[in-house]
Amino acid sequence: MDTDEDKAEPEMFKFERPFHRMDATERPFNPVDAVRDARSVRLADGASVRLRAVNSGGWDDDAFQRMFYSLSDTTRYLYFCAGIPATPLWAERFGSLSRTDGKRSYVLVAEVGDELVGFARFSQGPHAEPQESAADMGILLTDSWQGRRLGGYMLCRLATEALARGLTTLTAVTMWENRRMLRLARRIFPDVRIAFASGTCELTIDLEAWWAAQNERMCG
Repeated sequence: MDTDEDKAEPEMFKFERPFHRMDATERPFNPVDAVRDARSVRLADGASVRLRAVNSGGWDDDAFQRMFYSLSDTTRYLYFCAGIPATPLWAERFGSLSRTDGKRSYVLVAEVGDELVGFARFSQGPHAEPQESAADMGILLTDSWQGRRLGGYMLCRLATEALARGLTTLTAVTMWENRRMLRLARRIFPDVRIAFASGTCELTIDLEAWWAAQNERMCG
């Protein structure tokens, strides 16, 4: 789980269409109408960012590799929880993060013009049982797009997509010094459980509880 934003609360960016909050009469939740189309969001600083599902079949591999080379050493370290060099081998491995089957894994990308400026993803392991309802998640923004309130919307969209696929729990691991990401996770998922291990933090998110308490302001 990668570094994101930690600034004083600016004006929230606005949704093009309001995020739907269910009331008690609408439960139990059956998220058949979860957002899957491309959507543009406007940030508080006026920037417009297009969010869409990754193109299947590896069509976004090259864009992922270009994004990899734009990352600072610190951002790569915080995402991978290790020092990763900016080499063709690692760029190719990074590009493989764009691959998804749409069921056990999902990738949301943030796009400005023809370039990707970030992504959020969840995935289940290859040996996960069909009825398993948990998945690992991660989020990454390029350095120039951190601190601009984009990550909150991406996490809300990712969580909604996970619910639509029958998942009830998302987990993540981040470095303990990645305070920005920890603060973002607590803001978007107020009930997140954080377990501190040696040098890392393990996050557990209850998606059904999150949805029940959903509030549009949480997603900015």
